[in-house]
Amino acid sequence: MASSFISFNNVGFWTGDFWAELAAHYISKYIELSPNKFNWLTEMKDHLNHVSQGEFHGFISFRLDEYLIDDQRIKLFCQYVEAAIIELSKIEQISVQELCSIIHDRDIRQPLETFRVIYWLKFLLKLLEEGKGYSADDEINYDIWSLDKQ
Repeated sequence: MASSFISFNNVGFWTGDFWAELAAHYISKYIELSPNKFNWLTEMKDHLNHVSQGEFHGFISFRLDEYLIDDQRIKLFCQYVEAAIIELSKIEQISVQELCSIIHDRDIRQPLETFRVIYWLKFLLKLLEEGKGYSADDEINYDIWSLDKQ
């Protein structure tokens, strides 16, 4: 499985691309539903939607440093991440059919428990709101759960 480093302000976390693609899909979905139509937000939504298509194996970037240039933007973006968490919390699993409609180039054979995606999104919030993460120069560690202990 390809992996990428999701970063903001020189810290971040390593993740399998599958998780980043799913997160990008759900975040872009809630940005799309938003009445806010700022140019930067529309561009970010389009970028995240593109990321969710699975075309960036091993070099996914949410372009957080490019789009989230001030506290107001960070706060607004975090609201969409929180909206995705709330909606995903209402279901226990993402069906195979839905997963296949999101992630086109993967052989998906079983539903996915939503708590896994929710946990990923919560760590994205920790990165954005608290600056919790690793340096890209640190030893590669896919255990984002260990960030919870920092």
